[in-house]
Amino acid sequence: MPIRLLPVGAAPAAHGRIPLASEIRGAIIHVKARRLWREDEGKDMVEYGLLIMLISLGAITALVKLASAFRFFASHASSGQSVR
Repeated sequence: MPIRLLPVGAAPAAHGRIPLASEIRGAIIHVKARRLWREDEGKDMVEYGLLIMLISLGAITALVKLASAFRFFASHASSGQSVR
């Protein structure tokens, strides 16, 4: 049964029973969730934040691997061993 919100000043008897508090809260949450889904404010910033996080994670991973390779070559070069 769909929940109908009463217009301001309307008597509850005109629409049947008085809705429960949990039904009213659920309807309010539903309206706010629908509005949030339709609005675009802030979505771009979240997308840019996720993109920056992904690029940063890739850069950190590359730097860790590069540092490991540099340490390997530096240790072999200082000992005079051939690196192949």
